[in-house]
Amino acid sequence: MKKVKTGIRQAQIKNAALRVITQRGLEGLTISAIAKRAGISCGNIYRHFKDKGAVIDAIVSEISSGLGNIVDSASREERSPLECLKTIFLKHIEFLENNRGIFKFMLSDGIYSVENRAKGAVARYLSAIRRILSRGRRDGIFDRGLDVDAAARAFLGSIQGVGLQWILYNYTFSPRKRGKKIWQIFARGIRSRSR
Repeated sequence: MKKVKTGIRQAQIKNAALRVITQRGLEGLTISAIAKRAGISCGNIYRHFKDKGAVIDAIVSEISSGLGNIVDSASREERSPLECLKTIFLKHIEFLENNRGIFKFMLSDGIYSVENRAKGAVARYLSAIRRILSRGRRDGIFDRGLDVDAAARAFLGSIQGVGLQWILYNYTFSPRKRGKKIWQIFARGIRSRSR
């Protein structure tokens, strides 16, 4: 078997794991299923990851990093809180659409029972969204009575809702197109009534 660089092999293993999750869910994720999907031996996987939990950790880390980059990029630019949230919302959906297995991974029941791996990533994401919502409320862009915590959860829940529909309809529509419509509804709900 041709030797492949560590980073490339680890990416192949994570991608294979996500493809397994897309087809079988998290409960169907095994080292042998990952190996079969990646076209390598189980031993080759164990050279890169201690166990299935380590593969899951690596996937969560990649998701957290990807979403963190989206939030950081949108927040760095000179944008109003509303424009910032819109960018994050649409880029988040685009990120998930480009990485199909991630939607199913994050919606799996089992992911939240695996210690605090995914919970920490979700908590950091929601915290960033709350900060943007708070700034918009303070600046009078968003409704003064806006419940920032509930709005942050609705923001994430709207994205998850698009993902769930995408899975249920067997990936037959564009989440980006649907996401744009849902964003408009969300934005109307948080805007200041006096503007």
